[in-house]
Amino acid sequence: MNSSHQIQNDFPVHCVIYSFIGGKPDYLSDLPYAVLVALIVIHATTCPFAIVLNLLVMIAVKTKARLQSMSNIALACLASTDVMVGLVVQPLLIAQMVNLIQGETTTSACSIQSVTGFFITFFCFSSAVHLFLITVDRYIAIMRPYIYIQTVTKTHVLIATALAWALSVIVHIVSLIDEELFRTIIGVVVVSLVVIIAVCNIIVYREVHRHEKQIAAQQVDVVTRENFLSQKRAFKLTLTIIALLVISFLPVIIFRRLKEPLKRIVSFGTLSCIFMAVYSLPAFNSFVNPFIYCIRLRQFRVSFIELLMQKNHHEAVEFEGRIFGTNVVVNFESNRRGKREQQHTNQANVIREVETSLGGERGEQHANQANVIREIETSLGGERGEEDANQANVIREVEKSLGEEREEQHNSKVNASVIGDVETSLGGVRGEQHTNQTNVTRDDEKVNVST
Repeated sequence: MNSSHQIQNDFPVHCVIYSFIGGKPDYLSDLPYAVLVALIVIHATTCPFAIVLNLLVMIAVKTKARLQSMSNIALACLASTDVMVGLVVQPLLIAQMVNLIQGETTTSACSIQSVTGFFITFFCFSSAVHLFLITVDRYIAIMRPYIYIQTVTKTHVLIATALAWALSVIVHIVSLIDEELFRTIIGVVVVSLVVIIAVCNIIVYREVHRHEKQIAAQQVDVVTRENFLSQKRAFKLTLTIIALLVISFLPVIIFRRLKEPLKRIVSFGTLSCIFMAVYSLPAFNSFVNPFIYCIRLRQFRVSFIELLMQKNHHEAVEFEGRIFGTNVVVNFESNRRGKREQQHTNQANVIREVETSLGGERGEQHANQANVIREIETSLGGERGEEDANQANVIREVEKSLGEEREEQHNSKVNASVIGDVETSLGGVRGEQHTNQTNVTRDDEKVNVST
């Protein structure tokens, strides 16, 4: 073994870097030393900006009502993770690299390595869960826009974020108890998240492509088009963030796979330098994210200018336009939108004219049909009138004859009544005669008795 590979095995087991590469180098050559110094300078420079810029994202979303969409709130929650990376992880990485340069293997130096590894894993896992939530948000917004308005609320986003942090805490508590179980759990969870994120983004990309074809064919109204373009910008921002996170983690994955072959061709000092470089990339990602928000979304640029330069919204918009030249783009977009709206208006006018001419022809046809129908009804009405007149005459004759019969019946009833009255009067006379005869008989009987 040459001198570049000479190692010292007298180091605590919990020195993560030395355990990973298989030993502690006795010295660092010029190139690894220069790389470590450069990394320290970069971390020391970017760390404050990572903290301040991500705090600006959170403050802007909190204080500016126009930024309080559900997607921006989710970005602010992701920014909270990036703030913690700048506040905790990057200072620990600086301390760890200083110890590597000095060749420290004390308990405190190795403890810094362990703590740094723990927090890198913790915040990277938390970022992955937050990206999963952002991906689901974009999926629902584009695939189920009507459900999105009712389901994805500010309260639900904050609850989901709290659950993401809770999941990260629970999983990493397991790492303190059982390292093997922790690796199994985090492997399953991370693979599941990656698969879901990939599938959702593929489905959303296809849906976005379909909507773009509809817009090109002018098959949607202006409101739907503007809403879709807004969701499309948020989706592209999400894809950019995911792509950067993947790019930052790819070297870590590759390095872990090529560790054993690298041991045979490079020194342990170089291996420790590569280790620090690849594990610094996820931390740099937290510094880059706020710039991505500013590049992709003008509303964040304007809000940052308002907060940093104490300008009102109108002044911030003008200043942003002068610096980034977006006024020209906005004017171009406005002109293009105006031309599209004019085209829609012209098409609508043509359609109305065609409908009006068709309506006139249909009205004339309806009028002709109505005239024909009235003529037919008139002729049918004349025939029906004659029939009704004949029927009326017949009815009148029948009623006349019935009336005569009824009159005769009435006369008969009157005659019967008169006859009944006569008979009643005759009965009364007969009753008086009978009574008189009875009285005479009684008188005769009385006379005979007295005699």
